[in-house]
Amino acid sequence: MFGSLFSSPKSAGSKPAYQQSIMLEINGHDVPVQIKHNDRAKRYTLRMPQVGSTPILTIPKYGTHDEAVDFARRHTGWLAARIADRPELTAFEPDVLIPLRGEPHRLVSSGKARGVVQVINEEPTPHLSVSGDPRHFERRVTDWLKEQARADITAACHYHANNLGLHFRSISIRDQRTRWGSCSTGARLNFSWRLILAPPEVLDYVAAHEVAHLQEMNHKPQFWTLVEKTCPEMELHKTWLRRHGSTLHSYGSL
Repeated sequence: MFGSLFSSPKSAGSKPAYQQSIMLEINGHDVPVQIKHNDRAKRYTLRMPQVGSTPILTIPKYGTHDEAVDFARRHTGWLAARIADRPELTAFEPDVLIPLRGEPHRLVSSGKARGVVQVINEEPTPHLSVSGDPRHFERRVTDWLKEQARADITAACHYHANNLGLHFRSISIRDQRTRWGSCSTGARLNFSWRLILAPPEVLDYVAAHEVAHLQEMNHKPQFWTLVEKTCPEMELHKTWLRRHGSTLHSYGSL
């Protein structure tokens, strides 16, 4: 989630008719806000997801549309601050700088009709040479980054699983917007491909975090002891994600 979460207790009443969105005026501009009805929610909530997503207003089971809109309007100041702080999107296109394993790389078109994406380590800035039809430039970069993420994350998960004497069944690479990783009760691990943009030690920490969930499906002290056992500098990497993680969602539009 990008930013904080405001909430207000629900009021009793009949279930409202379904509404998809509302418009809020913020600093002279109309901002669309997506509405979600959640029967399990106990409060009205307004949150700003990661870059590229619209704000989401959640209405609890017995909430009303009017109360939800009033709640959202009372927090337009908070929403305006979150929108202002949100980094702009950076598309994957020639001559753009993107982070790869925490280091800036420039995207360049190789001019070749066929070939693979290659890392060219030249001074002063390394670059990624991308071949193929220019119309598919962004797709090729995204696919290549996902392949790199899978390789690095798989290696990290095997290391931490072996270190802790644990086993997982599979690894999935996705474009998760609210979590960097997750672990199912069936020992299946899921990760955001955008971790390949972060420094390697940050990716390693997230892998350690999810592997530890194979034994402790919670965030109790025993869990953090397990993470620290296999990733001693976890606090440093947690801090990096908290401070810089949202910027990783500003790269690419696919």
